[in-house]
Amino acid sequence: MSKSTTVQTGYTVQTLGREHMQAVADLFIKTFCDSEPVTKHLGIQHHEYEPFVLSVIQKAVKDGLSVVALDENNNVVACVISEDITDSFKPNLAQYPKMKPIFAIIEKLSSAFLNDKTFKKGKVAHSWIAMVDQSCRGKGLSTKIDLAATNHCAKKGFDFTYAEFTNDISENITHHYSVSKKLNEVTYDSFTLQGLTPFKGLEGAATSYILGIKPNVKLEDLKGCYTTKNS
Repeated sequence: MSKSTTVQTGYTVQTLGREHMQAVADLFIKTFCDSEPVTKHLGIQHHEYEPFVLSVIQKAVKDGLSVVALDENNNVVACVISEDITDSFKPNLAQYPKMKPIFAIIEKLSSAFLNDKTFKKGKVAHSWIAMVDQSCRGKGLSTKIDLAATNHCAKKGFDFTYAEFTNDISENITHHYSVSKKLNEVTYDSFTLQGLTPFKGLEGAATSYILGIKPNVKLEDLKGCYTTKNS
């Protein structure tokens, strides 16, 4: 997907650009602080979440791998943030300390897949944040924007995307890919961090997948996307 738009069932999909930054920031904060179970469980307020959101969006615009969906009035109603796995977002937890458990569980979730691998640039994307405006949920837009995001990365030359999911609803997108492998799962309620259980009482689990996004790619092709210490 170039800067030109693609119309998909009433929504226009574009590459995330500077002109979308404020609208995406507003949607990002509202979606995760008000609706996302993990963020809500930690009691993260809008103003506490904002520094993280702004940093993510600034990098995403620079990377050019993320997409937004606009409604007929050109309002941003959905967004997916993707990046090259070789250039992943580095959190500054001093600016948003309440998010420490979130990044800790993501690290535990991803360590088995990422550790001891050196990935080749432009081969494996990392799709890690998705949001849909509350007024547009339940209408298939989540699936459309997710597929548009991976298609955008595939057109940029990526073969696979590595994705984390924080709930079983978002995880359903994996059924739309012929090449899909679940890599790990971490249950919220039993997750411990420095002797504490920050997600105690929260149902469900975080999961991670590798998805083939380029036509005709096979799971065994993933081995050609990275090197290991022993290779």
